Amino acid sequence: AQIDTARERETNRANASASERMVEAESEANANAALLEAQALDIRAVSSAAAPEILEYRFQQDVLERLAAVADRLPQVVQIGAIDGDDAVDFLQISRRMIGTGDEPLFTPEDMQAIRDRMEEIQARIRDRAGELESLSDGHGTSPEEEPQQAEEENADRVEEIRQSVTDEAVRERVERLGHDGDEQAGGAEGDEGR
Repeated sequence: AQIDTARERETNRANASASERMVEAESEANANAALLEAQALDIRAVSSAAAPEILEYRFQQDVLERLAAVADRLPQVVQIGAIDGDDAVDFLQISRRMIGTGDEPLFTPEDMQAIRDRMEEIQARIRDRAGELESLSDGHGTSPEEEPQQAEEENADRVEEIRQSVTDEAVRERVERLGHDGDEQAGGAEGDEGR
């Protein structure tokens, strides 16, 4: 009975230790992932400030793809009523609002100036994080045989997700946000017409 009790006690201690290590490993992995995501966002901000035309081009391409996707469901008549009249119905403008865009640019000049004003601060953060990330990769690089293959595949998938989010996610969010703004404006206009 004493041997069974001792075995059970050691088993419980080993399980508790393993659980604690697992929680610590997950916490460290989450912290590292957050560090990578923050680095990716800062790099994207610097790239946007350096070449906003690229993001504007991607934004316009996304708008065109969305228009092409809904083109079959749009009416063939583009405009009804007087061109300059208040009672004119512009289906092209309505369709742009439906897919979440209008004539607004992706970044206003004020947005770009705000990013440019913070360039030094952002670049300093990138340099600081680069050192941290380098030390993390050096620490894991000393014993690659200890890391399981599955963890490497998950890390590769996570890096790919981060890379995709840096390139496309913000553009889609901007398009969707413009769509919500357009829907609210359209809803207000319809409410005014009902009165």
